[in-house]
Amino acid sequence: ILNLLPSNRNRLSMVMSLIKAFELDQYFKQIQVKNTNKVELCKFHDKDYINFLLMERVDIDSDFDSLSDDDDDDDDSIIHDHELYDTDKKRLILKHYGLIYDSPLFPFLPEYVKILGGSTLQCAKWIINKYKKNEKSQIIGVNWIGGRHHGKKSKAAGFCYINDINLGIIKLRTMFPKIVYIDFDLHYGDGVSQAFQFSQNVLTISLHRFDGRFFYPGTGGLHEQGKGPGLEYMVNLPLNKGLNDESLLKLYNEIIEPTVKRYRPNIMVIQFGCDGHFSDEHKQWNLTYKGYGDVLEKLIELKINMMVLGGGGYNNKSVSKCWTYLTAIIAGKRLEADKDWDLIPDHEYIEEYEKDSFMFW
Repeated sequence: ILNLLPSNRNRLSMVMSLIKAFELDQYFKQIQVKNTNKVELCKFHDKDYINFLLMERVDIDSDFDSLSDDDDDDDDSIIHDHELYDTDKKRLILKHYGLIYDSPLFPFLPEYVKILGGSTLQCAKWIINKYKKNEKSQIIGVNWIGGRHHGKKSKAAGFCYINDINLGIIKLRTMFPKIVYIDFDLHYGDGVSQAFQFSQNVLTISLHRFDGRFFYPGTGGLHEQGKGPGLEYMVNLPLNKGLNDESLLKLYNEIIEPTVKRYRPNIMVIQFGCDGHFSDEHKQWNLTYKGYGDVLEKLIELKINMMVLGGGGYNNKSVSKCWTYLTAIIAGKRLEADKDWDLIPDHEYIEEYEKDSFMFW
């Protein structure tokens, strides 16, 4: 069901398959995801929005049976609202909830929402339980399913139907007084920054492509620094095209790490959207897997508990490689030397890497 998200069809299966192909799953305790419910979703989201989002839509779900694997990349296989709703009133309702354009209704949306929300909440609960046991070592929870940072309280936006990050942060706040959220996605983490803009308990840091107008979501300028008691607890790093590994590391060393150390959080929530990779269809930044990895290593060296989430990324092969590489770093297995990463191991999706000559780099 998670593979049905129109913007990222089949991505999760490719990611998890590659992680297992490198045998990295053995270094982690794998948690059974429990579907979340309305009560948990409404800890952040508006009740009316959640009720509408979870409404059964038999006509959409039954259409899923007619979709074949060969149609995965065919726009005709995505069920758009205009094909199902023929009244102006219903179109207005969909528009009100943001369920058009880049966030259309799709088969099994209610199930997708429950699993997505449940995955990040389960990750947060696992971290809390580990902490309660007085674990002396650094606690790191990883959920590549999560990281949908555009979702608003009562509206879908930017392929994000709910904001699982906010749900996770709210849950973590029941145990950890101070939280830092860091967003490495190409796009501004507006749904998270805005949710905690009045808070001193959650410091948000987002570096993102920004032109002040056309590049989505169009917000996240330097002047946005939080409001009221949360003033200066929102750190935005709006960037031009062309960000590379060297510049990313400079931003980390000179701004991100010093900010984190001054705030002294109990836990960090990190969103690792990798649509800033040079191969992504957006073609805005020039980051590499190693660039993301270097920053993650430095974050781990801070010895602060962490919840690591996924996010954007629209080249399934690159996302799979990037998150697999980051998974290895979290496991302490950067595989010693780069040569260990040269060849993609045989696995279910090996043919997807044929154009890369089955090579990782």
